[in-house]
Amino acid sequence: MTTESNRSNAPHPAEYVARQDRLKRSLELIYTVAESTQAQDMLGVLATRLVEAIDYVRLPRINDDGSIQEIDRWRQIPTIPVVELRSDEEVQTPMVGITDFQYYDRIKCGSDVHPMGKRQIAHYFHDGKSDYTTEPLRVDRGSFGSTVSYSLPIHADYHKKDSPIVGTVAGQPNIAIRLDDDNNYGDTLSHELIHARDDLDEPVQLTQQGDDNSSEKNRLRSELRAYAVGARMSLLIAQHQGLNFIDNEEYFNSVTMSFYVERTRNKINGSILSPNAFDPNKELIEALDDAGLKSIYS
Repeated sequence: MTTESNRSNAPHPAEYVARQDRLKRSLELIYTVAESTQAQDMLGVLATRLVEAIDYVRLPRINDDGSIQEIDRWRQIPTIPVVELRSDEEVQTPMVGITDFQYYDRIKCGSDVHPMGKRQIAHYFHDGKSDYTTEPLRVDRGSFGSTVSYSLPIHADYHKKDSPIVGTVAGQPNIAIRLDDDNNYGDTLSHELIHARDDLDEPVQLTQQGDDNSSEKNRLRSELRAYAVGARMSLLIAQHQGLNFIDNEEYFNSVTMSFYVERTRNKINGSILSPNAFDPNKELIEALDDAGLKSIYS
């Protein structure tokens, strides 16, 4: 339900149109660069995934009640809604359920989930068709962007009360980008689009039996992939625009975190194209912690 507080914190619908134009230009730039031979050579299949993710993007309007426009057929067609918000703004998204694409194409046919878990996910999926829940969409202070997916627990036996949680299933992803004149949208959008694509393609995350940190490792694996793409796309976009971002303090400050994370990952795990590029192993976790980067996954 949308409250008066939600409406007062949401951008004005008429003013928001200009933000959509800015997002559109940024997405077109990322698309052009990601399709380039340089990007394909540097990022491999991740460049292709990024291009495809941009094809899924829709830029919804903001309604008068502080909610975002519900995109036609978002349940049936892979869709990534993207909005641009100031750090003090919040909107409500009605697009939160498990989509047909996630359920039929990724979970029912291609997932390793135990049949008991699949039955529970089926309940979530079908209940979501008639559940008009909304979720808040915002960018917290100190962040450049956020990907929001309404995650639900998967229990070992959903018929039993307090049955152990053995994983989670994500619903429709929504992206919020912070409105900031100093923000490098190439880095932030690339990063968040990889997260959204992960939620669409791999909605189920299972915990490993006997590993109390498996959920944290799953998150770290996802963050390593997103930071790697963001860092390298920032470099390619700067080259495309003729920028020397090392000498451009404004640009450099907006991408520093991505480069610190990617430099640490590359030092331990090697090439971004290697099979274990994003393996959250003990040595890498210790290196990230030593570099003061633990916040990316904990």
